Amino acid sequence: MIMIKRYFKKIVSVLFYYTTKKSNIFYNKHKGETCYIFGDGISIKSFDLNNFSDKISIVGNYMPFHKDFDKLNAKYCVMSAPFFFSPYFGYKNLKFKKYLYETSKLYKELIKGNKQKYFFFHLTNYPFVNFRNAFFHFLKINDKRLNENFITNRINCYTGVLRNSISLAIY
Repeated sequence: MIMIKRYFKKIVSVLFYYTTKKSNIFYNKHKGETCYIFGDGISIKSFDLNNFSDKISIVGNYMPFHKDFDKLNAKYCVMSAPFFFSPYFGYKNLKFKKYLYETSKLYKELIKGNKQKYFFFHLTNYPFVNFRNAFFHFLKINDKRLNENFITNRINCYTGVLRNSISLAIY
């Protein structure tokens, strides 16, 4: 089973090489700069986001829906959930599936209305999201220069939005 999984990952990486390579334009784009990385946990409500507008921000998951989101200098948004935009896959609970579907529609509107921001998704969302400012990755960022870096050799950047955002910041 492990061998089949390994071959499947290789096949997907080859088939979608150019789709994932599109993000190479961001390599070292902000080299030497400092950034803020925001999750979307409940504690974010107690922060004054005005205090974080002086640097570029990378935000995760649902942070773009925060009431003060526009106060940030957020150029990069990361949604690491696989199949988030898929109406076919996901949760068996129909009530939650409907909620997820409605949320993904709102997210698509957000992407469409924020052409100056860049959105990063798991490759499984590729068939369902078609915007110029949408970028896709599979397991790790597909660039040999970054793969030499310790972060991608030691952690899978798709085990959570924080790791994904940190990988993007390093990239």
